[in-house]
This record gives sequence, C-alpha cells and structure tokens, in this order.
Amino acid sequence: MEKMNGLSLAEVQLRKEQGLQNNFIENAAKSTRAIFYDNLVTLFNFLNLLIGICLFLVGAYSNMFYLIIILVNIIIGIYQEIHARNLVQKLSIVNKKQVSVFRDGIEIKVATSELVIEDLVKITAGEQVPSDVKVICGFAEVNEAMLTGEADLIAKQAGETLLSGSFLVSGEVFARVIHVGKDNYAVKLTNEAKMHKPLNSELIRAIRQVTKFTSFVIIPFGLLLFLEAYIWRASGMKEAVVVSVAAVLGMLPKGLVFADCKIKLDN
Repeated sequence: MEKMNGLSLAEVQLRKEQGLQNNFIENAAKSTRAIFYDNLVTLFNFLNLLIGICLFLVGAYSNMFYLIIILVNIIIGIYQEIHARNLVQKLSIVNKKQVSVFRDGIEIKVATSELVIEDLVKITAGEQVPSDVKVICGFAEVNEAMLTGEADLIAKQAGETLLSGSFLVSGEVFARVIHVGKDNYAVKLTNEAKMHKPLNSELIRAIRQVTKFTSFVIIPFGLLLFLEAYIWRASGMKEAVVVSVAAVLGMLPKGLVFADCKIKLDN
C-alpha cells in the first residue's frame, strides 16, 4: 500500500486561509427579524391599531380590550414560528464527531469541521463519512439510506466516491476529501430542507385576497358611519366613534386572518 503522508501543516493552514475548510455554517432558515416583521407589519394589525388609537383619543378605554386578543395572537404566532425555525435548524445528517486524518505522515484525530480539501482520512466500520471523499485504497460496504433511501448496502473500492452522511457497515478505507462545507452532498440536502419557502396554494391566495379586499372596504365604510353618526344624527364625538368602531370591528376578517396564520404554522 502507498505510504499515507497526507497534507503538511503548512498546506492545511493555506487551505484554511483560502476558505477550503469543512466549517460551513448553514443559515437558510427565516431570520428572527423577518419573523417579527411578517407578524407585526400587516394590514390587519394596522387597521386594528388605527381603530385602537381612535378609541383612545375619545377616551373609550373599555372598548380597547380587543387589542389584547390581537396582541396575544401576534405573540403566539411569533413564538411558534421561532420555535419551529429552531427545530428545523437542528436538522443535521452528519454527526459532529472526530475523524482520523493524516497530517505530515502522522495519524491524528480532528473534528470534522477541521477537515480541509484534499485531506487524507481513514474511515473504518461503524463510522460515518464526514465529508465527500474519494477512496484511495481499501474496500467497504456502505449504507446510504439516510441520503438516498436505498436500504441495500453498496460496495465501495478504490476510485469510487463516498458521500458525506453515509455509514461504513464493514471494511476500512483511506480516502481523499473532495468536497467541504456547502459543497458536501449532505449539507446540500439539509440546506434544502431548512430553506424557507413561501406558501403558495389556492386556499392561501383566496384567504389573502378576501382579507385584503375587505380591509380596504372597511376604511371608507367606517368614515361614512362616523359622518352619519356625528353630522346627520348629531351624536357626540365619543358616541360616533364607538358606534363606528363597533361596526368596523365586526367587519374585520379576523377568522380568515387567524386561519391564514394557522395554515402557515402547520406547514
């Protein structure tokens, strides 16, 4: 068998400086700032806040308790979305354990994140492939069920590629690292699973169209109700505002908005 020297420490350092290290940190999920923005900055919240301001200005404080329900719904939505995001971020196919690697002809143990391109590694039965590698010598039977769903063992020998995330069931191989970080097969799979994808369905579109249309109709309708109560019926300012708000609040499509939030969280 060819002598296994591996990379020198100088070569390893050079590759780290070039960014060819297996320390990629994926961040494909929705950011906390985006979650807060999407839950706070909505037309529905704006209309409820506007109504609340009108009630506050005329001193109708007892009529403002509906805002508590809106606030609780926003808090629950933000919490559940952040919680789901954090669970998704923990998805990982490759375990962050140590791997045997040759540096300056000496076999040492390093963390998988310390691997660099063209590193020479030794993988034995029971170990997981830490990065995409090409077999230099040896023979092994590999389980790629986590990657491809294929339950049958696959024989691998010199010249063939081992995918990161697969397991050696038997045998031993010496292999050269050919991909690191985001270029690894396992990382591409997990990133695709973690990627935030906007919902796109007929039900969601219909709910949002009805909600948007109703919300825009409410503004002129509310003004007409206020003018009718304040000018034509000569009601006081407070009474005119309270009567108008009562009608407008009943028209706000709260059920559709909450249904939209529920569907987003379920998905």
